[in-house]
Amino acid sequence: MRRTERTGILLVSLIFTAVVFSLVASIFSLYEMARIGEEIRGIKKSVERVKSDLSDRISRIEELIGPNSPLDKYINDLSYVRGLLSDLENIERILSELPEDPTSGYFRVLVIGSEKVWFEVGKGKKKYFAQE
Repeated sequence: MRRTERTGILLVSLIFTAVVFSLVASIFSLYEMARIGEEIRGIKKSVERVKSDLSDRISRIEELIGPNSPLDKYINDLSYVRGLLSDLENIERILSELPEDPTSGYFRVLVIGSEKVWFEVGKGKKKYFAQE
């Protein structure tokens, strides 16, 4: 055999080997891509489950702490009780001061609601009491 024939056979053998190697590598790559795709789909399902669970938990928390929730009602009741205790302290002070000055007097205004109210007592431009 001539040198050119051997070189040609070697070249054809190398090309054939490269083609076979590339086919094997392509098949292996396709298999790996399919496996990774399955893993990604599993991760997506897991993330969706976690997202749904967190969304449900956030909704429940919003129900517990949002407007007209048990916590909101508790805070309003606590504020009312604190105001009532403050009023009782004021009444105690007023009643203890009455014997010292019998001309003094008092009145009480109760405003119950969910919003603050401005209250003024006065005559003409003169104000005797103004408070929220």
